[in-house]
Amino acid sequence: MPVIQSSEQLVLALAQAVPAGPSGLPEPDPGAVLALACHCIMVDAGLRCTLPGVDPGDRWAPPPRWAVQFKDEWVFKYSMSGKRNTLALHCSLQRASGRMLVHTVEVNNDNNAHVSG
Repeated sequence: MPVIQSSEQLVLALAQAVPAGPSGLPEPDPGAVLALACHCIMVDAGLRCTLPGVDPGDRWAPPPRWAVQFKDEWVFKYSMSGKRNTLALHCSLQRASGRMLVHTVEVNNDNNAHVSG
């Protein structure tokens, strides 16, 4: 059962993902915070981040260097109990328009892809 049902609960999940708060980010970046919120929603839906370095005992924690891997882009990979394929979440900030493109795709199954922006 998902825990995030309100903005207050999302704030609590963000605090668990990055306990140091905004100072835990390499630089204060609203795009990174929005990508982290997407990550928390994925975890809340029952997915587990599978990138190297993720602490399996801390389900909310993003992978190391998640916020600095690419400029204005954040990529997470997940697995889910009972599912064979990996699910990729790719958040891309379009600074000129101030919009975030969020793309999810099941690896090896392009028919299971979703985009919102």
